[in-house]
Amino acid sequence: MRGPAVRVTRWVVERFFPWLYTRGAWAYDMVAWLVSGGRWTRWVQAAAARVPPDARVLELGSGPGHALAFLARRGQRAWGVDASPVMVRRAAARVRRHGGTPRVVLARGQALPWPANSVDWVLATFPAPYIAEARTASEVARVLRPGGHVLMLLSAQSGLLRLWERLVRWAWRIDGLAPAEARYLARCYRRAGLEAQAVREPLPDGSPALWLRGRKPAA
Repeated sequence: MRGPAVRVTRWVVERFFPWLYTRGAWAYDMVAWLVSGGRWTRWVQAAAARVPPDARVLELGSGPGHALAFLARRGQRAWGVDASPVMVRRAAARVRRHGGTPRVVLARGQALPWPANSVDWVLATFPAPYIAEARTASEVARVLRPGGHVLMLLSAQSGLLRLWERLVRWAWRIDGLAPAEARYLARCYRRAGLEAQAVREPLPDGSPALWLRGRKPAA
């Protein structure tokens, strides 16, 4: 089974994922809804709700903007970054529809166009493989103010999403990256200077979830 599984996963990596973030961005929400059993948006918003309302937030991989729209509705000072021009446009449009001012930037997590010590929280939900790169961890540590926090919703379990996450993990191995399991990520972000740990804690609807929590030591 290894041969067919590897071929399928390579196809997902090389074709489907890039398509979903570019020309297929129109289908992103539908795919996310299917693999999560209709709970994707609620999960993303539940993660965003854990950020204090008075905090300055930077979301990595903002995608179609569900977390940013949630933050905009409560008047949050929030910015987003995504490497896909299509997703940047979709996120900005969603924030506008919810009465907010779009602050979404086309950039990569490995090179954030923000000054050092400029945000209180860094948020990410269901992040892609770049989140496991040392450069991303260093950038997160750089932009956080002393005493600032990082919160990542890494995974949640629901039906097809388990198969989806298994494909993603295979994809990362095939792509030459270490699997971004929680313990590996925690070590990666600790090496960048953050106090980081993996936490298993259910979402508000009871779905099991895996988180990465981190804090930049106060000066």
